[in-house]
Amino acid sequence: MLGLNDVFKLVVHNYLQGGEGVQAGLMTLHYRVAVVTGQWSIQDVCTQETTSWGTILPQVMGINAHFYGTEATVMVGADAGIKGWSPPAAPIAGVRGTSMMPSQVAYVCSKLGARIGRKNRGRVYIPFLAAQDLIADGDPSAALTQLISNVILPDLVTQAYTKNAGADSISLHGCLLAKGSVVPVDIVRATTSGKWGTQRRRGMYGRVNTIPAELA
Repeated sequence: MLGLNDVFKLVVHNYLQGGEGVQAGLMTLHYRVAVVTGQWSIQDVCTQETTSWGTILPQVMGINAHFYGTEATVMVGADAGIKGWSPPAAPIAGVRGTSMMPSQVAYVCSKLGARIGRKNRGRVYIPFLAAQDLIADGDPSAALTQLISNVILPDLVTQAYTKNAGADSISLHGCLLAKGSVVPVDIVRATTSGKWGTQRRRGMYGRVNTIPAELA
């Protein structure tokens, strides 16, 4: 079971099916358990994350993209190494626009810790966006930036879930966890960039991806 200050890695699985085959747009996040009452397994949290992100991400993704669920792995704590998977009842399609941006293009958000330095900041790439959000000067639209600020940034910093009719609760704080470290850095602020990012290993420049059997 998860305990106070345990840390888990959350991978949010999104996929695009198109002429270039299946492409993955994965978002990797880390959270620290800030408050916990009752018994919470990593599978319990993973199920809650799928409900949350399955509501949030389709609002910003284009119509040919689909949210397939979440994968969570305990990184720090007594249950380190234990994994959970949670698909939605069916893949959830994006609702934005009528055509897609090139599949290697993502919107960039920043995660900032309380101190300066590379170990105290990170990025999140929001994948598979709609062509309507590319404006004439080549930047993301103000509408997309505002939407991401409203629906995604708060969940990068804090989350709170309940179960058993509210009797059990868990509060999570977004964090950064450097490779090989067991000491997380809490995120104090998440920001939109108003910029696109490109990832060459995704989309037409990357290999075709396979949807994990646990989510297919």
